[in-house]
Amino acid sequence: MHILIPQQKLFNKMTSTEKGPEPTNQPKTQPQLDTNTQTTEVPVNPIINYQKALDKYVKKAYTIATRAREKCIDPTNKVEIVLADDLSKRTEALILLLHPEVKGISETIQKLEKKHGPQNINVVLKITEEILKKEFQNKTDAISASIRTAFAYITMGVVSAPLEGISKIEINNNALHLFFAGPIRGAGGTASAMSIIIANHIRKIEKLDKYQYTPEEIAKTQKEIEQYHNNVTNLQYSPNNEEISILLKSMPIKISGTPTDKIKTPHSERNTSTTNTEANKTTDTTVLRGGMCLVLAEGIIQKTTKILKRIKEEEITFKEWEYLIDIKKEQEKKKSHSHDSIQTTIKPNFSYMAEMVAGRPVFAMPQKGFRLRYGRTRTTGLNAFGLNPATMFVLDSFIATGTQLRMERPGKAATITPCDSIEGPIVRLKNGTVKQINTFTEANHHLSSIEKILFLGDILISYGDFYENGHVLIPSGYRQEWYCQEI
Repeated sequence: MHILIPQQKLFNKMTSTEKGPEPTNQPKTQPQLDTNTQTTEVPVNPIINYQKALDKYVKKAYTIATRAREKCIDPTNKVEIVLADDLSKRTEALILLLHPEVKGISETIQKLEKKHGPQNINVVLKITEEILKKEFQNKTDAISASIRTAFAYITMGVVSAPLEGISKIEINNNALHLFFAGPIRGAGGTASAMSIIIANHIRKIEKLDKYQYTPEEIAKTQKEIEQYHNNVTNLQYSPNNEEISILLKSMPIKISGTPTDKIKTPHSERNTSTTNTEANKTTDTTVLRGGMCLVLAEGIIQKTTKILKRIKEEEITFKEWEYLIDIKKEQEKKKSHSHDSIQTTIKPNFSYMAEMVAGRPVFAMPQKGFRLRYGRTRTTGLNAFGLNPATMFVLDSFIATGTQLRMERPGKAATITPCDSIEGPIVRLKNGTVKQINTFTEANHHLSSIEKILFLGDILISYGDFYENGHVLIPSGYRQEWYCQEI
């Protein structure tokens, strides 16, 4: 359902307080001003009026939708999307659809945010503790509500992953089992990894046992992730068997999933061990489990560095997660290759060149491409880097505003935007002249005469990208700003 708001009507609504009342034919009398009283005119912010107008029309649309649902023509007789003003209310509204017992948790979240700050890990963990104190039909429902609420909070309450991404939560043999489904992808890798951290926190509060993976289960999981990557979709990060083995040998929670793809797996998860036999009866499947593959590969394994950083920064002593350091070391081994021509303390990362698509250009080999320039513009930010427009043009205009490129570092990819205040490319013309091109006009003028690109130019990356990805800062080139300071 859409309600069209006439622009002129909305504008008049927004600016009506500035214009004042319409003129009338009645004669106006001049008011007597008190010269001893100094008055201050309060300026009216049109943005506030604009927001009020939007709120009015949203409520109007919500009222019409509610009346339509009351006719019982749709599967449900009420509007599922609940209006919410802030993150705490969005979180509560989302989880109320599955667990009505969490009603009132938004007020608790607001108090926790005032104490610890918004999106703080302590707020996330305290949410789970507060929900466990509420009355539920059984322990499983209490754990489900606490995990999903905390998960909804860290995903800003705007994705369905807390409801649909976690398909089921069970307690078997006093061990916690999480079943993930395909919609978990919408949460992102970091959030899905944090859902396991949250679940383990609850496991310790409820005094549940650690799950013990068998060698057969580890082998099956390794094969499933490999098949998912090769036969279903390319994972953003494809872990090797050693990384998966390190993770599952110490994983305190059983990570499973509902069958999502009609692809048979060669191993069965069922085994004759006495510790997990009953548990395996509920998770045994010979069909690929996509949600599990996403959480393990693109979640906790890919985001190992971020998880370790977040735990360390918040001074949380999760002894169960210390083994992630071993996964990080394994990743560093995989990313680094011995190369005689590269002698540097920062090792080259060849992983971004894996699985190259035919027909796509490779602009540079590791550590031999653009020169790093720290900073940001109004159009750059996290995972949004800047290039000189001349660089974008001389590269056959393959890179345009908004083009996404696979990157060597600090993250796996970035969106490109133009920035004309950084260094452009250096080229050699067909007549032998070496020239630096810094403007789009120059690039267009010399394009047909360029014989070779000697230097691609600068790439503008903010410090926040290195901080967010937990990447060590890389020395940048000598800058004009440094020269100005020295003289």
